[in-house]
Amino acid sequence: RLVTRRELDGSYTPIAEFIGNKRLNRPHDLVCCSDSTIFFSDPKGHLSPKDQELGFSGVYRIAPDGSVMNATSDTEYPNGLTFSPVSTNQRDFVGPASKLNRYSVSVLHSPECLMPADLPPTS
Repeated sequence: RLVTRRELDGSYTPIAEFIGNKRLNRPHDLVCCSDSTIFFSDPKGHLSPKDQELGFSGVYRIAPDGSVMNATSDTEYPNGLTFSPVSTNQRDFVGPASKLNRYSVSVLHSPECLMPADLPPTS
């Protein structure tokens, strides 16, 4: 229930395990930005209610300085993260039943840095 970095010597270093004093649910997918920012999903599914310290599913941001913050908590079951090839300030998150949620990165240093963005119509 943590995000780690594998070092050159094969050891692992934890880089995200808690938000405040609450343990992450079940970190899943992650994407790395060119500025060393990391976004990762943290769905609460498959955890018993007693093991859910946060009580919600979310997407989190690890800043280049190592600080961890909630980027958005309005996703039911975040699963799959990707960068939009069209714009460097778009992030796409796949939710339940392959529902695509798109967010614009507005103010990267704010606690809720991902804001819902309009999706183009699908054909």
